[in-house]
Amino acid sequence: MNLRKAAFLLVCCLTAVPAEAALQITELMIEPNEDTAWEWFEIRNTGTSSVDLDGYIVDRLGDVQISATAAPNVDSSVTANTVIPPDGVAVLYDAVVGSGSPANFNDQVFRDAWSLPPSTPIIGLQGFPALTNTGTAFGLWPNRTAYEADLFDDNGTMRVGGFASADVSIDYRLGFPARDGVASISWDGTDSFQTGSNWFLNQDGSGGAIESVEATIMGGQLNSTDDIGNPGIAPGGTAPSSVLITEVMYDPDSAEDDWEWIEIYNGTPATLDFTQGYVLDDDDFGDISAANITSGSVPSGTTAVLFNDDLTLADIQQAWDAGGALGTNFIPVSNWPALANSGDAIGLWSSFSDYKNEAVTGSGRTTGNAAAALDYDSGMGWPSANDRASISLDDLAATPITAANWSRSSSSDGVSFNAAPSAGSVLVHPGGDIGSPGFAAGGPALAADLDSDADVDISDLLAWQRDDGSAGGLATWRNEVGAGMAVAAMNAVPEPNTAMLTSLLLAGVLSTRFSRR
Repeated sequence: MNLRKAAFLLVCCLTAVPAEAALQITELMIEPNEDTAWEWFEIRNTGTSSVDLDGYIVDRLGDVQISATAAPNVDSSVTANTVIPPDGVAVLYDAVVGSGSPANFNDQVFRDAWSLPPSTPIIGLQGFPALTNTGTAFGLWPNRTAYEADLFDDNGTMRVGGFASADVSIDYRLGFPARDGVASISWDGTDSFQTGSNWFLNQDGSGGAIESVEATIMGGQLNSTDDIGNPGIAPGGTAPSSVLITEVMYDPDSAEDDWEWIEIYNGTPATLDFTQGYVLDDDDFGDISAANITSGSVPSGTTAVLFNDDLTLADIQQAWDAGGALGTNFIPVSNWPALANSGDAIGLWSSFSDYKNEAVTGSGRTTGNAAAALDYDSGMGWPSANDRASISLDDLAATPITAANWSRSSSSDGVSFNAAPSAGSVLVHPGGDIGSPGFAAGGPALAADLDSDADVDISDLLAWQRDDGSAGGLATWRNEVGAGMAVAAMNAVPEPNTAMLTSLLLAGVLSTRFSRR
């Protein structure tokens, strides 16, 4: 039989039986190096028709129900695309960087970070469910009715109890690869995507995985001039011989957590040399993997403002010390610990080993080894930041752990001032993550994938005939056919007689020796 005719018959038989649309979760970016904003997951549509996710709800097992008045997570009124093409994949990402951020629902920022072409479908989500580093389960429901069918009453509180009515779900709590803080995990395309042993941790340059690059937003005003504080201006009084946290901007009107910052005062006789590797973190679970303050210094008797390095130095200087009149010492912090508006415990450790040796209890990380620490609360006598103002220690001699010794910054306090407009570029994504968004799970690169579409199928056989024709090439194709996303990911099973005919045709093609003409 002529190869082209056999291939044509094989393709016809493979496509003759319509497949029901089936969704599979094929990749998870659970713990990127900027954990609060750059999580995403990849979904494959194995059906022969497009799947429109407009109106879908995404939620985690055990979470309190999403309000009935809330917009769906996938909403065509705010995101450019909601469709997964037939036999294709789409990347669903957290499209809301912060309140008023120019990066919100800007698909190009995500494409720039991951070097994705315009042809790769991506779908921006609002209310993205945090992908817990230690493991959780989540699902996607097509509408509110389906979502509510999986809720249960937990002593008067409605929670997600399962995924019976969801179109797709995954539970990655047990048996899945350990995360390393930068790499995604991918399904290898074999057996069930629900089984952890079928997943692997991505490595740069393997199986389509790449390292993400920096992504920025250009132009426009980056911050809110309603923010008010006095960063860099030390309180009065005589400080103890220690390092103090003296001001915290934990709830800015500007985009969180980009515009959060912390002021420290060095009351010790020695200069704090941050090039030795300091750590700033809160008491949340999930350790950072290395020192996150590695530049700058704080001379004795002076202050410094620690800021999120998602901003540039120029960005924060424009906002809080335009023209450098105050001489504020700004020091960048990578892997910024997002500061909770309801209250948080912050620590500054003078070495990574001190940080790692800190005890972790049921309520979080302790700060016994920290050079400076602060545990603030939006209640319990602590001043409310009120969505724009910092809180400041009243006096260097005052005990920082006492709520009454802190005040909310105000234009009437004689020292605080509003932020100036900051315009230019803002670093939205620092880069350095490893993943293969848009390149569906397939494990290591396939030698017989001659058309570079992440699978080995009949089109690669035709490419082999045109460009190679060797017996070795046919043997490689025989060994790898079905690997990758196109065949191994198909859940739809053809009718028995069709399956038998397909097998016979495939056997005929493989057993025939072809020569090039």
